[in-house]
Amino acid sequence: MPIKWCDRFIDILQSENISFRVLNRVHGWIETASISGKSCYIKSATFNIERSFYFQGVDPNKLNDKGDIVVICGGYENNLKDIFIIPWVEFFRKISSGKAINTYKLPKVYNQYKFKIKSINNKWNLSVQGSVLPDFDVTAWCYSPNSAIEKLKPYKSINTVC
Repeated sequence: MPIKWCDRFIDILQSENISFRVLNRVHGWIETASISGKSCYIKSATFNIERSFYFQGVDPNKLNDKGDIVVICGGYENNLKDIFIIPWVEFFRKISSGKAINTYKLPKVYNQYKFKIKSINNKWNLSVQGSVLPDFDVTAWCYSPNSAIEKLKPYKSINTVC
């Protein structure tokens, strides 16, 4: 059974008395939430050690939504490891540069934008399948779980680099 890294991160948020409210779940996974009053899209991703990346998909309908931040909770071997807190507009601008593809076997159809966040030379780059744009450097928005907690406390700016 896949690990729900977001749920683990939320447990930490709540233990620190940081305001958190689930706005929407899809098939048991948190999709949208409010953290310290910020509207966020939230995803879990497991690190692929052999390929050195996180891999995930985004429903095309999310491009029509509005919010403040995207939180990607990543882990490996039962350890919550990386929390990416990316400004909503920046993330979805990059996602929309790709091509949504069917992720189900026919005759079922479910299109998603597939993206990966790859570790290369101590940097994190986000790339989107089918995009003609260069990779997007998200290193400045990658935090350890403890640093992410500090960033998500009320009145912290996500554009401030640690």
